[in-house]
Amino acid sequence: MSSIDNKSLDYFGKLFNTDKATYHEFTKFYDDIINLRKDKIRNILEIGIYNGASLKMFHSYFNSHVNIHAIDINLSGDPHLNTVKCVYGDQNDTTSLKKSVELLGNKVYDIIIDDGSHISTHQRNSLQVMWQSIIPGGMYIIEDLHTNIKEWYPKSPHYYNESPTLYEDIIMYMSGKKCNLPVDIDSIDKCILLSRVKTTSMTCVLYKKNELQTMPKFISTRDTLTTCMDFIKNNKRGMYLRYGDGDYNIVRGIPDMLCRPTENFIKWMKISMSIREDAVMTCIPHHCKELNTIEEGICPGNHEYGSKQVLSYVKILNTYSPLPNKIYSNIALSYCSSHDPDYVIDMHNILKTKNIVFFGNKTYSDDFLKVLFGEKIHRIDTNQRDSYLDHDNVMNNFDMVYNNYLINYEYFVIIIAAGCGGRAYSAELYMKYNTCFFIFDYGSLLDYLAGQNTRDYMGIDPPKQEYILNKL
Repeated sequence: MSSIDNKSLDYFGKLFNTDKATYHEFTKFYDDIINLRKDKIRNILEIGIYNGASLKMFHSYFNSHVNIHAIDINLSGDPHLNTVKCVYGDQNDTTSLKKSVELLGNKVYDIIIDDGSHISTHQRNSLQVMWQSIIPGGMYIIEDLHTNIKEWYPKSPHYYNESPTLYEDIIMYMSGKKCNLPVDIDSIDKCILLSRVKTTSMTCVLYKKNELQTMPKFISTRDTLTTCMDFIKNNKRGMYLRYGDGDYNIVRGIPDMLCRPTENFIKWMKISMSIREDAVMTCIPHHCKELNTIEEGICPGNHEYGSKQVLSYVKILNTYSPLPNKIYSNIALSYCSSHDPDYVIDMHNILKTKNIVFFGNKTYSDDFLKVLFGEKIHRIDTNQRDSYLDHDNVMNNFDMVYNNYLINYEYFVIIIAAGCGGRAYSAELYMKYNTCFFIFDYGSLLDYLAGQNTRDYMGIDPPKQEYILNKL
């Protein structure tokens, strides 16, 4: 490590003559709060470029290891450094700010600093738009908040151009009073106001609550599929359960696009969400920038979720039982069919060596299923829509097949393809039949392989349908 790596932010601030260091002395405070997390910081955004001095300061302090983004209506101060990207953005226009976020790649940031116009409405607009781009546990800093105070700037009313000003709302929030901050106040962990008496300068740091810090370990798509293959290759009992939006609707009694909840359906869906065994692979949508679980090709519209959505799924799971240590990917098979189709083919070749029960959509032909799963296959048909409404007949059919055939097998695999009803059926099968089998929730990839494009993501990142079927 060179001696330059040990230099403080305040040192570089003075070196490049930014007023954060030379006049306001904010950098002395920032050294205390930023240095604690220096090695974990990956992305910083600053609103307001001016002459580029503070961007040079961050570039040198982080030794080129951090992405530094900036927004301004005047880009003449762009220092043109390899870690710095500057785009146009107008704090007076929330649409312009949202466009800036898009131009910067919709990233999430460890730190956002508003050192723009210092006008109250502009600061409010920026906080409203940019708060969602802060990672859980990140910091949103509003510099020069003192310009909101009329008594300090009696001749500059354009700064405090609203009532209450953002400064006044922050004071009310810190006092526990009703306020009009443009963010969900429950998402704020704490707020610090720092005022420099010598210069009457004021900066505010809002910390975003980090509800993701106690999350289970999230497993990648490939590792999820590998774990499933390990169970199946070694004839181990287990279950792969994939939850999505529809399942969380059903458990709350809300109809899904293809399923209507019934009392028994809801009961078994809740039971499925409560099973906690090492052999049960629980999956939820978890591919999220804030969790660093984004994989190549995953994007908005193609399996990317925000931290708030992931957290809501986790909370629902936690309602019924303590969280598992690991949460697997609910898109493992569909994702790998696009990005690693040979691995998907390998899995099907393993499945072809096993006794298979296809439990699901009755519209798939026998020939099609045999291409995927081999000749040793039994069928338990369900309706294409509302697969759970015919529950009693479906379970009676399974019981008959079980007593006549499956009970004699050393091992078998149940392929589930019954929509949301599949999770409820899976739980019931797992709980009622104590023989050695693995339940594999196949998912919507089956539709695509059968020539049915039933999901929007299939148009964005299509599976290698022809390649997979030809190889099989």
